[in-house]
This record gives sequence, C-alpha cells and structure tokens, in this order.
Amino acid sequence: MFTQDTYPGAQFLNLLPREEPPETVFHYTDGAGLIGITKQRKMRCTHIAYLNDSKEWLYSGELIYKALQSIKDDSSSRSRTKEYVDVAFQQINSDGYGKTFATDSIMDANQEFPKVYVASFTRHHDDLNMWRGYSARNARYAIGFRTAALRAAPRGDWYFEAAVYDEEALLSAMRQSILEKFELLDRGLTYPGTNDLRPPSHSEAGGLRHFINDMRRWIGPFVKHPKFKAEGEWRLWRFGEASEFRASESFITPYLEIDIDPDAFSSVVLGPTSHPLLSERSLKQLLSSNGLSEVVVIRSDVPYRS
Repeated sequence: MFTQDTYPGAQFLNLLPREEPPETVFHYTDGAGLIGITKQRKMRCTHIAYLNDSKEWLYSGELIYKALQSIKDDSSSRSRTKEYVDVAFQQINSDGYGKTFATDSIMDANQEFPKVYVASFTRHHDDLNMWRGYSARNARYAIGFRTAALRAAPRGDWYFEAAVYDEEALLSAMRQSILEKFELLDRGLTYPGTNDLRPPSHSEAGGLRHFINDMRRWIGPFVKHPKFKAEGEWRLWRFGEASEFRASESFITPYLEIDIDPDAFSSVVLGPTSHPLLSERSLKQLLSSNGLSEVVVIRSDVPYRS
C-alpha cells in the first residue's frame, strides 16, 4: 500500500494546500488505449520528460531558482542568508546542472534524466478540452477508476497526488523549506562557545546541493505549470527504470506498466462521436468480453463531432 504518510517529500507536501481526492478519476484515451487497458488490466506510466508539457520537469527547477533569488532579493534577509543562497547557486551550477533549472531547453544527452514515471488522471469526466487533447478523432473514451481502489492497491513505492498549479503557494513552500535548511546550517556552523559562524566546508556546501536536488526530486512529479490548471490532474507515479518502450511522433518513449485491479474500473464515458449507437454497442461488448460487464457506460453530453 502506498500513502502520502510514507512519501519522503511529505514534509514539503504538507506546506501546500491539499485537495481531497474525488471518488472517481478519469483517464482519457482512444480506442486502442481502451482495448489495451481493459483487456490487459494494465496502464502505461510514461517517463516524466516525455509527457505533453514540454516544461514538465524543468518547471520545478525554475521555481527553485525563483525561490532562492527571492530570498536573496528580500531586504529583510540576513547577509549570512544571502551568502547561503550564493553557495546554493554555485553548487547547482558547478557541473552544468543549473542549465536544466534556468532555461527552457530540455536536458542535453549527457545529463541524467529524472527516473520518474507517471500515469495521468483527471477529476473531469466529460470535458471538451480533454476530448480534444487526449483522445483520437471519433474514438474517444474516458475510463473512470475508483480512487480508493487505485490508492489501496499493493504497489510498493507508488504515490497518488493531485497536481499543484499554484505558483505562489509553491514558491512560498520552497522559501520556507530553504530557510529552515539555512537555520539548520547556522546551528552546525557556530564556533563552540560563541555566536560566531564559520564558513561552510566543502562537504557542507555540497549538502546544500543535495538538499536542493532532493527538493526537486520529491516535488517535481506533482508540480505543473499554471497554464495546465484546467486539466485538474491527479497523478500516480513512482521512481524506477523503464521496462518498456513505444514509438511516438517525436521520439522513443520509455514507460512502465502497472496492474489495475478489476474492482478499480467504475465507468467508461463514451466521447463525442458521429456513430453513438454503434460505438455504445461495441463498447459494452468489449467490457463484457473482458469481465467488466458491471462497468457503467455513459454517453458524453458534449455536442462536438470534430
């Protein structure tokens, strides 16, 4: 079982406004995706660098840069605090890693990619923009999953959380976490018997870098750019190594597969189509043939035929 209580980034996560999970979350897909998921009872979790948001992983790094810079620019910040910010910048830039924080370009081929794999869901069951963006013309489906069943499945180190789009809330939580880390540094750098502070050693400066990297590692999977807020995304993700690959228009995409318990299937929304009667009939046949006859079929109310 996986819970937020066991998540290594929970301390940071708890600084953010949290959403209660909906009873059902939906995964938009096309006919091929629906057949594969219902027949094999598996879902693909795509490497985070290959999702539709081109700034998916970079955005969290940009926010960390902004948080550090805002601390330095704050007139109320102590000079010592500003020195720590400079050390942090030096550390994350020392081997070129900062390039992925500060620019829009994707990581270059020599840099290590984050080993994060994501399955995406939404709270929206019949949304025009989702139909347009995440399913094929005239073959659109949104598979409803019971959230409690997804969360209760014994998947080890898998995590389930709502995407966070609020940049100000994220920056505020980052600043608080960074300042708390600086306070801990102060305690370790005080000369015995005095209030004087010594300079951080090489290893202590490197510790700042590890702290920043860990922050990014644990917040990156659920941080999303505000422009994607309308999607209302919920995510199931884990850290790991790719076991499968598929061809896409732009590159070879690495992914992992997760097993889906039959009890997790709740409904399938039949998207806008020019053949509603035939589509509903074949959809029900598909579900029945895969032992999912109890899954409810719902027709979309969106008057859209593409």
